[in-house]
Amino acid sequence: MKEIQITKCKAGSVYKICRFEIEDKNLLSQLGNLGIVKGKNIEVRLSNYGKKSFLVSVMGINYALDKLICERIWVYDK
Repeated sequence: MKEIQITKCKAGSVYKICRFEIEDKNLLSQLGNLGIVKGKNIEVRLSNYGKKSFLVSVMGINYALDKLICERIWVYDK
């Protein structure tokens, strides 16, 4: 399977998180607290404001994430 950034995902499709390119341990911990961890399914719902933020769904809960964070989250593309 090919790996792509969340920012390149098609809206409405479900992907599996494969890795993070985030060195900030506090940010990784916060994402983990939200359920955004390796191996979980994530759905990109939509992007807004010129693709500066993305609405994603993990475990049925919607979160708005900044583009800079999404660029560092990689998922498996089918």
